[in-house]
Amino acid sequence: MTKLKVWFLAFATAICLMAQSTGSLTGVVQDSQGSVIVGAEVTAENSATGLRLPTTANEAGIYLFPSLPVGEYRVSVAYAGFRTKVKSAIRLQIDQRLTANFELDVAGVQTQVQVESAQALLETTTSTLTQVVETRRINDLPLNGRNVLSLLGLQAGYSGPRNSDQAIS
Repeated sequence: MTKLKVWFLAFATAICLMAQSTGSLTGVVQDSQGSVIVGAEVTAENSATGLRLPTTANEAGIYLFPSLPVGEYRVSVAYAGFRTKVKSAIRLQIDQRLTANFELDVAGVQTQVQVESAQALLETTTSTLTQVVETRRINDLPLNGRNVLSLLGLQAGYSGPRNSDQAIS
């Protein structure tokens, strides 16, 4: 009976850890006139691992990658009769829901358009404020007593105590 409990606990922990390291990516595929493109082939490729995940735009032109591992992605959209469009450097953080819409142009000759994503993508599906504090930043900051709760002051929207007398313990 004890071995069963240990296996169950290990399995539950693994599931929880997997769930915490993903995000989602969605968007609409349209032509230059604003009409949705049903059946467009959308591929998300993780730049670090080379993992390629395909999906197809539905009848509303919406594509969805519901559970992508965090990282930087290159997303391409292709459909017969249209130019393939690529967006690079799409950075997905933990539990983030990004929207990346695509507008495809009619192709006269076989061409490919590559867009380098310079602006930050906005999360328009929720009003949640989130931020990932990277390991390097944590190691470089002078944290008093190495209390990780003092990192809350770095988060957007945090309005907790400002002086050391009221610090979180």
